[in-house]
Amino acid sequence: MTQFDLKINWEKYHKEAGELYEAGEYEGARELLETANRNYPDNSDIEWSLGFVYSLVGEEEKGRELMQRAVNRAFGGNGPKVYTNLVELLDDFNKK
Repeated sequence: MTQFDLKINWEKYHKEAGELYEAGEYEGARELLETANRNYPDNSDIEWSLGFVYSLVGEEEKGRELMQRAVNRAFGGNGPKVYTNLVELLDDFNKK
């Protein structure tokens, strides 16, 4: 399987999970993203999305852990600062 094939496959998971999220089917999105995360464990986009969905289904601690790991992977040394800013935005979003 080529890198292109891998990208197409994880993007398919991500798109389908997004559709479930938009429909308010957070558990379905979580299940799909968990499968994608097992298949593509180094993909920070999937890991971030899975963390976000976990926070929506009431598992905030697990969600924050996944999102922090995704941000650290994506931003390296700047990860902690970026993560702090993103968590503040997420907290604001969840309060609405």
